[in-house]
Amino acid sequence: MDRRLAEGIWFNPKQPLARLVSRERPRAIALAPDSWIDRIEEGARARFVPDDASAKSRTATVKRIAPASDGRLVEHSLADRYGGQVPVGERKGELMLRSGWIEVQFTVEGGPPSSVLRGVMRIEARPVSPAAVVWRRVARIFVREQTF
Repeated sequence: MDRRLAEGIWFNPKQPLARLVSRERPRAIALAPDSWIDRIEEGARARFVPDDASAKSRTATVKRIAPASDGRLVEHSLADRYGGQVPVGERKGELMLRSGWIEVQFTVEGGPPSSVLRGVMRIEARPVSPAAVVWRRVARIFVREQTF
């Protein structure tokens, strides 16, 4: 439903007021930095915390992790220039991710929300030692520098 729709509001008769997308359980799509992907597994539990304080947080389960990213950002509300947390640039009129972000899809418990919600998905992931994090960052720098 359009959030601006309210009693007494005039609208174009050809304007869609609502769209039935699916009768399946609600789903969520998140973007995770590529450095986190090896820690996330399908079936992992998660909790969605919406930016909107009036909306309830919900439990979710990782359904699918994309094998790769084409670099385009489809959901513009996630972009940093629109209040989201994902840094983007623009190329040929399209929003492009500035660094490696991989799409993660979730199934969400409960009924569908009244509208699209932006927020943070907290995923139960495998723990990693701080030394391993530093080592991976250093290794990625060496790999990146070898290509020049």
